[in-house]
Amino acid sequence: DTTDPVVAGEYLTYTMVVTNNGPAVATHVQVVDQLPAGVTALTVASTQGLCNGSVVCDLGDLGVDATVTITVMAEVSSLAQGILTNTVRTSAANPESSAVDNTSFVTTTVVRQDGLFIAKAGPATVAPQQAIAYQIVVTNSGPSAALDVIVTDQLPAGIENALATSSRGPCSLVAGLVTCEVGDLLPGEATFIAVNGRVAS
Repeated sequence: DTTDPVVAGEYLTYTMVVTNNGPAVATHVQVVDQLPAGVTALTVASTQGLCNGSVVCDLGDLGVDATVTITVMAEVSSLAQGILTNTVRTSAANPESSAVDNTSFVTTTVVRQDGLFIAKAGPATVAPQQAIAYQIVVTNSGPSAALDVIVTDQLPAGIENALATSSRGPCSLVAGLVTCEVGDLLPGEATFIAVNGRVAS
């Protein structure tokens, strides 16, 4: 696996080498790569035979001491986290004395790297007993999804009857503190929060 660790939302390359240790030619060799959840194959290339997008490769016959290299370039979901385990298996039509070494696996650590940005706008001046409105925009530039995003906004003293609404997720207002539960924010996504109230006399 390259690279390890991998950033959620970026790319990962798996390289598999199949070897026939003999003593006979291996016939109708097949390789099945079980990609972990959250990993999608983009390209699959083999030095022999044909592979499909599900990473099933039909290699044909493999002579004694012959090797085949399979390369899978994949995209890791921006929501991925923890450890990714990729298991690959090979088989042939002719029998083997031991198939213990026909399965191999690799683990890859996922690290998260979101790009949260928040901006708030409001009026430069306001008079007592006037309405006041604030606009908050939260964006994620990625490459990883920002998980369980919460936005808080402490309103200044002197704002009455405040109400906060969000384009995604509920908002609450307790003792002048606005709290909005945005949830997961994928790369390129944004949420908009409006806070409206009235200035005390």
